[in-house]
Amino acid sequence: MNRHYINILSIFFVSQLINCIVQWFLMKDSSGWMPGFGLAVLVTIVAAVLIRLEFRKRDRTLLRLIRASAEDGELDRSMIRPGDPVDEAVCRAHTASLERCHWYESILNTIPFGISVTDMEMRWTFCNDAALASMNKKAGECLGRHCSEKGGNLCNTPDCGIEQLRRGVTRLTNTLPSGRTMLLDLHYLLDRAGNRIGHVEVSKDITEETALRREAREASRRGRQEIVQRLSAAGEKLRDAASTLMGEIGQVKEQTVQASSRLVETATAMEEMNSTVLEVAKNAEDAAHASLTVHNEAETGARAMERTVSGMQSVQARSLGLKEDMLSLDVQARGIGEILTIIRDIADQTNLLALNAAIEAARAGDAGRGFAVVADEVRKLAEKTMSATHKVDEAVGAIQTGTDSSAQTVQDAVEAIDEVTGQAQQSGEALVHIAGLANDSSSQVQAIAAAATEQSAASEEINRNVADISKLSHNITQSMEVAAEEVTEILRQAQSIYDVLESIRGELERDNADAQAGTDMAN
Repeated sequence: MNRHYINILSIFFVSQLINCIVQWFLMKDSSGWMPGFGLAVLVTIVAAVLIRLEFRKRDRTLLRLIRASAEDGELDRSMIRPGDPVDEAVCRAHTASLERCHWYESILNTIPFGISVTDMEMRWTFCNDAALASMNKKAGECLGRHCSEKGGNLCNTPDCGIEQLRRGVTRLTNTLPSGRTMLLDLHYLLDRAGNRIGHVEVSKDITEETALRREAREASRRGRQEIVQRLSAAGEKLRDAASTLMGEIGQVKEQTVQASSRLVETATAMEEMNSTVLEVAKNAEDAAHASLTVHNEAETGARAMERTVSGMQSVQARSLGLKEDMLSLDVQARGIGEILTIIRDIADQTNLLALNAAIEAARAGDAGRGFAVVADEVRKLAEKTMSATHKVDEAVGAIQTGTDSSAQTVQDAVEAIDEVTGQAQQSGEALVHIAGLANDSSSQVQAIAAAATEQSAASEEINRNVADISKLSHNITQSMEVAAEEVTEILRQAQSIYDVLESIRGELERDNADAQAGTDMAN
């Protein structure tokens, strides 16, 4: 029945009921009011019953529409009454619900990961396009069916994804028989009250990602292994060079001590020579005042000159020996400089290798982070090595400068001694002639006195030079001690580098073992 007719009928019966009530009030004193009133009441009751039945029928129809829409998403259009606002509202709500469901499904279908939803009985209730494509099925072949029908390698086993989820595992990796590796994320589907109503499985193909990670780890391992080998070789060279340098420094130090001892002997000889020269001068003065004893004093002077010449020749020979020692010391110092150049080159190479290691660690990402810290420590050790080598180089430079100065001083002393020797020989010859030339003894003795004075001054100059050389030798000895300490520090730094490399080598061995274990598990 059309709702319009129902409304008209309802108005009619209500108006009749009101008319009957009015008639009852007008005719309540007459005897004929009761039949009319009873008839009106009866008609009204019948109308109310009919209206109630019509509304109950309408409610049942509306309930069937809503239930059908909620169960299968389909709406029977034949049950909708045209022009009825309630039925049309239900139809619009159903259409909006279908549009929103399609919107959500479209979003899920654009996700490149497989998404499948099952109820608590493990029956499929939804699968997006990616999940259907991975199973090579259509939606109609899956929805409502048990998930084990896809025939996966984990189905009907304790390793099934849903069985794992029920044991508390929310992520697992599955290697398919085809060799592909899948990452599965598992979660429960909850209703608004928080109750579990199903399971959600998200699958992602990580075969390429796993292969890339494995290749990156292998490349990082090979790079670190190569760097460790190269650094180990550099460390061995550094230790060998430092040991050689330590031996050279010890030899130079020993020779410097010997040179100092010879310088002390030279100083003693020069003091003796100076005393002799002073004695000659005194004898010459005595000869000037005692011309009668010129002959005797001349003979004495001649003998003294012979001793002087012999002493000067001895001093000259020792000075030449000292010069040769200084030249040998200079050669050894230059050898130390060459060794230091090799050490600096090794330290530069170590620093470059440390920088390359840092670059390789940065390429490796998180897998190379610990190695980046170790590479930075290697670079710092190389910088310390370069600093220590620079200090040793400065000390060796000071030794070379002092050696050159000492050699020049000794050369000057040799020349002065040679000159004094010549003068002493001339004095001896003059004394021989004094024996036969007594008349000229006074003038000759004065000449001898003047020559003796010059010899004394030259001797004092040589003494000062010898003292300077002795002081320089002492400084060289101290510099050698400092150089030895620096080389010892270089050896300690080299040992530190070796210890770091041993630590890295241990990590590489552990990585190799882990990689082999992973390969065995994959096989």
